[in-house]
Amino acid sequence: PFFLPLCNETCPGHAPGFSYTCSGHGFCEASTGSCLCDNGGATGSWGGTACEECTVGYFGLNCDQECPGGACNPCSGHGTCSDGIHGTGTCSCLFDNIFGYWVG
Repeated sequence: PFFLPLCNETCPGHAPGFSYTCSGHGFCEASTGSCLCDNGGATGSWGGTACEECTVGYFGLNCDQECPGGACNPCSGHGTCSDGIHGTGTCSCLFDNIFGYWVG
């Protein structure tokens, strides 16, 4: 879990006594010490410095569920998705005279 040039720095998301880095959701790029997070599929879609959070538009403990409307356009662009590890995937629709009155 160490990276170059002197192999004296630990990679992000490494806990002493455990062999994983990047919170177990990616791998550490040895030359830079940066995490390359899992992104999509059965492993989830992870982000953050240590792959410790869901990328925008994904939710659930494994960050493997897309928000309604898809991760690229959560809530079809008409609201905010409750995303993240503790998110529910529920959309809070926009409701104002600037962006429109959306429901559903």
